[in-house]
Amino acid sequence: AWQFTEPSLVFHFDRQWKFTGSLDTTTKHLARHSPTVTLLLRREWTLSHALHDSTPERDNSSQVDTLIAAHPEQQVIHFSGFNAARSSWVEVVALVKR
Repeated sequence: AWQFTEPSLVFHFDRQWKFTGSLDTTTKHLARHSPTVTLLLRREWTLSHALHDSTPERDNSSQVDTLIAAHPEQQVIHFSGFNAARSSWVEVVALVKR
């Protein structure tokens, strides 16, 4: 997972996750030949930030779009929802390699 490091991933999936803040490490992970699921945080709005500004507090859209374009063989799944632990709205992308 890149930029989305929520403990609920481990709890709900009952699997060990590798959380990375490094785009280079994530890119190397995506190049692996084994089946993988990679979660990427596209954008996040915290409640306090959204009250003052409509732009996302964190916007990784350009990096996420670059990773998606570089790996067309992977299935792309978009998720969005409220993250109660951080009181934020998030957009997350899953890249799935079978």
